[in-house]
Amino acid sequence: MATVIATISEAEMVHRCWGAAATLWENQEVSIVLSPGIFRAAGWSPERVIKEVLRGLASLFSHAENSDAYEEPSWRCWVTRRPRGDYILKARRVS
Repeated sequence: MATVIATISEAEMVHRCWGAAATLWENQEVSIVLSPGIFRAAGWSPERVIKEVLRGLASLFSHAENSDAYEEPSWRCWVTRRPRGDYILKARRVS
C-alpha cells in the first residue's frame, strides 16, 4: 500500500500569503480559513506565514503611489487554531 503525501509548493504558499496581503491592503481587515494540514503540506510554520503576509504588505506600501509622503501603516497579524482543527489567519490595520 502506498502512502500519498500532499505538498504545497513554495511558490503557491507565497502566492497565497501575498494574496492575503493584497486583500488586507484593500479592506483594512482580513480573516482567512486555512485547512488543518496546510502547514505540514507546505513545510511552513504559522510564524512564517505571518512574516510573509507582512512582507507582502511592506512591498505593497513601497510600490504605492505617493508612499514617500505617508508614514507606513502598522499591521497586526496572527494565526489561531479553531476547535475543529482548522486555522484562521487574521490581520488588520492598526494605524
